[in-house]
Amino acid sequence: MSGILSVGVGLLFAATQEMGQSLFTMFRVSQLTGVLFVIAGLVSNLLFKYPVLLTVSFAVNCGCIVFALIGAILISVDLSQWNTENDLSLKIEVMGLCVLGLESFLSAVLCIWFFKEKNAK
Repeated sequence: MSGILSVGVGLLFAATQEMGQSLFTMFRVSQLTGVLFVIAGLVSNLLFKYPVLLTVSFAVNCGCIVFALIGAILISVDLSQWNTENDLSLKIEVMGLCVLGLESFLSAVLCIWFFKEKNAK
């Protein structure tokens, strides 16, 4: 669900801002991370039916954390260079950063559980 929220935030931001105005829109941070988190969620849900996907789900969630950290760095660079003429875009970008934080936290929890489960087998 957080991946869908991330894609929505990215589409809203892309519709309200020019392409070269920020790194957030230039690299499509929110859309990319949102799609990755949706895929991670689907693979994690398939674990109930196909437990053999544990390694794949662990790898996908670790990859999501890496991409989320890269995205958070890009957003932080944007926020440090922000001009005060458009407060709505600033709020949307901060919301995108918060969603990335939530997604990273969820993936980290899943990675810890998957790692424990993998070592238990």
